[in-house]
Amino acid sequence: MNYRMLMTLGVLFSTNVLAELDGPGWGGEVGVLVGFGSETDDSEAVKKGSWNSKGESDSSALVVPLGQLRYTFGSDSDQQVFMGTSRGDIIEGVFAFEFGYALEYGNESVVSFSYLPTIANGEVWEDPFIANTARTKTDISGDTFRVQLDNLLDVGLSGDFAVYKQDIKNEKSGVHLGVPTNVLQRDAKGYYASLSMAMPVTESSFFEPSLSYQKHIADGKAVSFSYYSTSLTYIMMMDDHAFSVNADYSYRSYDASNPVFKKTREDNEYSATLGYEYMDVMGWENWGFDALAGYSNSNSNIAFYDSSGYFMSVGASYHF
Repeated sequence: MNYRMLMTLGVLFSTNVLAELDGPGWGGEVGVLVGFGSETDDSEAVKKGSWNSKGESDSSALVVPLGQLRYTFGSDSDQQVFMGTSRGDIIEGVFAFEFGYALEYGNESVVSFSYLPTIANGEVWEDPFIANTARTKTDISGDTFRVQLDNLLDVGLSGDFAVYKQDIKNEKSGVHLGVPTNVLQRDAKGYYASLSMAMPVTESSFFEPSLSYQKHIADGKAVSFSYYSTSLTYIMMMDDHAFSVNADYSYRSYDASNPVFKKTREDNEYSATLGYEYMDVMGWENWGFDALAGYSNSNSNIAFYDSSGYFMSVGASYHF
């Protein structure tokens, strides 16, 4: 199953919850989520009927390994190197590997620098605009570099910034239809910026709204876009229990008319993710029970790009 709907840059780089650095030495967590999900998008090899229509639904089992390894050092335990999946990203239903360096300064403020080698990797269609004939897959790859500022100026303000690039191995968009292909080239670079603010509700809960902007600059104007997003996360901790709710709305506007559809694409997207963790479950120290569920929907003025999906999963984690 293709879970890229939950791994877009816009979702990944919205809210991220960082804590103060751990005590000195090694720490982290490891776990696994298992479940199922369904996605409706352009993932079928043969696009049946009209190619300007919403894709078919695809359901499958889900197995996702999770975890992060951290090493904290420095005279005041104020430096850290880390690798794995960020807990803040998982709260939003995003599973992406990263590794980097973090520095704590002031009163529990943290700046981190990281590299995400897998966020753009996967497969896409060489030419997605083919109907009733098998399409051929090709590789997509890229690099993403990220800077995060958590609790900036000790007031709960956080920033998340990234630059990235993506490359399509065999780009043939529009070739079979004979349309101008130069405006459909998907090789791209871009940048992302997000600001969020932690707003305490009680001593054990808080809201965190965020505003985000992304500029995707592709070789083809018809696939270049500006992305605007607003997100709200609520987290509550009660004894050994932690609950999280995240909701996100975004709007994406493209730079030029798509010659296949003779229309400039616009998308409205929304998603929601629910998370739950129960630590020391059944009296097992450092063991946690985890549950995660999410839903995502994208409505486009071009039916070909409509997509929706959901997932539900449970799992276990060990913290050390």
